[in-house]
Amino acid sequence: MEYSRYSVKLSGAESAFSKKYPALAHIPFILDSNQKYHRLANRFLIERGLATWHPKSRLARLAWRIPSPASLKNYADWLANFLDWSETRAVSLITCTYAADIKGRYQNEMSIGSWARNGTKLAASTINSRVDQACDFLVWMYDHGLRENPEIPYVEITVARPSSTNTFGRRPMQLVVRQGRLKSKTKAIYMPDDASLSRWLEGVYSKFGHTYGLICESILLTAMRREEILSLDENCLGKDPSKWKVVNPTRPLEDQQIRISIFRGVKGQWEGFTEDGSKIGPPRDILVPLALALAWHKYRREDRMKAFANWMRKAPSGQRQSHAKKAGSLFLDEKNGGKISGPSLYYRWKSVPPPVHGWSIHDGRKWWACAKLWRAVSNTGFLDEKITSPNFSALTNFAHNTIRLEIVPQLGHIDENTVDAYLTWLTDMVSSPLRITHRFELKK
Repeated sequence: MEYSRYSVKLSGAESAFSKKYPALAHIPFILDSNQKYHRLANRFLIERGLATWHPKSRLARLAWRIPSPASLKNYADWLANFLDWSETRAVSLITCTYAADIKGRYQNEMSIGSWARNGTKLAASTINSRVDQACDFLVWMYDHGLRENPEIPYVEITVARPSSTNTFGRRPMQLVVRQGRLKSKTKAIYMPDDASLSRWLEGVYSKFGHTYGLICESILLTAMRREEILSLDENCLGKDPSKWKVVNPTRPLEDQQIRISIFRGVKGQWEGFTEDGSKIGPPRDILVPLALALAWHKYRREDRMKAFANWMRKAPSGQRQSHAKKAGSLFLDEKNGGKISGPSLYYRWKSVPPPVHGWSIHDGRKWWACAKLWRAVSNTGFLDEKITSPNFSALTNFAHNTIRLEIVPQLGHIDENTVDAYLTWLTDMVSSPLRITHRFELKK
């Protein structure tokens, strides 16, 4: 049974520790089963957080980028789980081995569910993350002379990654991976029909108001991640719509889009925080339907102004300017005027009867991708009613191009498993079952 005796804490931007040691403010810390500071684990997290040690560059002593606070929080959670397990099972961090203890026991117990809260096996991705972090920690101990070499087996593999310059190209990449990692199964995609989706969205608008409704609709129409939409800069759009650059001005008005650049809350290399606590990530251009951009503009002039006024009423004396900068996101809470939190959006997204089982915020991104893919395929004649058996080779080639040229740039990822999931969804949608149309009788 998985216990939760170890815990992970954050210092907080305004804490005395963070003010005294600002370079460590973004690094979480682990408390042991007695709720005491775990010195060894936290020394490891500090070196990871300052990029003075990294599992991929440890031997070459090369500089590595500083992990984002979100990544460090994951590292801490995974490591805390392993430390909790090792203490519960009386497994020594000094003498444990990969084959017998880490893979043979820790990984296996999570696989069969004996180290899980509800007694069921954990997902392969969760198990791999925890075991990889345990291995990194043991290797770090070895590098610092704190134990013998854990002898973790690694192999070099070649994978084909999409080329950024050639839609059809693949560039081989050499990766070093741990032997014994579990194979993750790509989750099948199930998308709602248009009527169910519309009912769900209308439910969000009617139950939680215009701000949350517009946020949810924006996710569906732009495929932005949760943190990207909640951290979206107030000034992502110019103040004058007549100066917006439409990327496809010859198309009908309802099909026109504008291009904006987003960097707040974007996944990827961490470049610090904005005044309101939004992560600064690598900039990415996305396309926004003109109709949605106009809705944002109207919201910014009306509902947002009311929320911002509520925020400024709480401004400390002499700090109005700095206080205003802490409300720099486009979407603000209607009551207090502050930035809307991820859990607040999650609650409202999940509190309306879902259009399909398991409907999540991330599924909103998938819906955008599937809708784009389906529309592109529908416009090519592949789905002509007269065609009883589509040319799957031509269909998948076309779909690959659509994914590379239109979907990947908007989503901001090129994960091959996700690409395969979209292709599987598409082929499921256009495929038809076999039918036996004749009966044959044996004659004497």
